[in-house]
Amino acid sequence: MLAALGVSRHPLGWRRSPSAAATIGRILAALDGDALDRAVSAYLAGQHRAAESATTGPSHGPSP
Repeated sequence: MLAALGVSRHPLGWRRSPSAAATIGRILAALDGDALDRAVSAYLAGQHRAAESATTGPSHGPSP
């Protein structure tokens, strides 16, 4: 995975960080914008539901 992001091995075994601008550019170019939108939207919706559940408490249904 590191090689795919442009991280190369130093001859002494150290890892070299890739250029920030080049790496960000490659990552953004490889992203599927629609898939990213769906993933972020699903995450935010889940966070919203969790926050609502925490403030309203557990739901027990209608009282008899």
